[in-house]
Amino acid sequence: MPVRALAFDTIYRILDRAESTGSVTDYVPTEDSPVSSAKVKGPSLPPNIVAALEKAKRDNAWIDGSKHVLLQPDDVTKLSGWCRAHGLGNDATAVDAAFR
Repeated sequence: MPVRALAFDTIYRILDRAESTGSVTDYVPTEDSPVSSAKVKGPSLPPNIVAALEKAKRDNAWIDGSKHVLLQPDDVTKLSGWCRAHGLGNDATAVDAAFR
């Protein structure tokens, strides 16, 4: 599994967007749901990717403003696509560049 450095700001924005859009899980609201269906947009961010980003965020090691992130190659593709689907194009580019 490749370990790469990803900017802390990128990690923070991705996690913040995942939380604010409710797309951390595969939850899909119903008509009777207390959560607005407007909150859940686009694909969900898989829990293992969220866990990897959360672990990196909590890690005390810094590398020039970046943190180590451990992701499988297919998870990199999922994360990059998720970023693009949620309007985080620059972060998608950063993910792609970090895991080349």
